[in-house]
Amino acid sequence: MPKIIPNLKETIILQGRKTLLENGYKGFNIREIAKCCGIGIGTLYNYFANKDELIIEILNDDWNSIIKFSNNQIERDVPLRTKIKDLYIRIDSFLSNYMDAFIEMAYSGNKTKCEHYKIMSPLYLSFEAVLAYHKNKGEIKNAVPIDKLSIFIISNMVMFSKNKDLSFEEIYNCFNL
Repeated sequence: MPKIIPNLKETIILQGRKTLLENGYKGFNIREIAKCCGIGIGTLYNYFANKDELIIEILNDDWNSIIKFSNNQIERDVPLRTKIKDLYIRIDSFLSNYMDAFIEMAYSGNKTKCEHYKIMSPLYLSFEAVLAYHKNKGEIKNAVPIDKLSIFIISNMVMFSKNKDLSFEEIYNCFNL
């Protein structure tokens, strides 16, 4: 009779995340992850067809936590600047943790379809609600429509997170809120 391990998929994802953060894409070994989870490799493959599928699940899980964080910021009683900085820190951490894996997957010939809008749209919409909250309170004077302002701010946070040419203060001042 096969042993039943509660929350096995979550356990695999947690171990996979740990392995990815410690060893990177090249050191991401499915056999080692299965061993650390106390399961056979076949059991792991029942949940994830291959290495890239597990990594994509990890990336999605962590990206969704950023979106959830943004949703929780909408009516939080702190200045908009604080909300933007807190979100920037999370985006920066995500990119710092996973950019190498993403690049390795892209250059390895992975055919997984990755549509920019489907990935970014939920964050744009969530942050748009944060901006609308502050605009309704009279705290945003920028005349750019909120939906476009959200895309502009998030896109620039991603870009500046990657190149580190400007401090957060300089980035924030560029938003002209």
